[in-house]
Amino acid sequence: PEAIIQWTRNGEIISSLSNEFCIKKNRLIILETKLEHTGTYAIKLTNEVRKIELAIELAITERLIEVGKHFIDIIVLENGTITFECVFTKSIECVKWL
Repeated sequence: PEAIIQWTRNGEIISSLSNEFCIKKNRLIILETKLEHTGTYAIKLTNEVRKIELAIELAITERLIEVGKHFIDIIVLENGTITFECVFTKSIECVKWL
């Protein structure tokens, strides 16, 4: 018999209309993991014969900040204009140039 499938996170039902998750049959996909996705995920399969429930703990760790593009030496003429850009692997609120 066909089973009814329900996914939960920390005991709350995950909606199939969520923009954070994609549910495809018995598969739950987190579209872009974030620290707040840490928690207990469970799947419950129910039909007229039986009910099965499985759970797993998920821990998301913070991604380290790394320089995505390194500087190269530049020569500029006097009275010229130059722009410095530092590219990181994740967004940073404040950058202090020394």
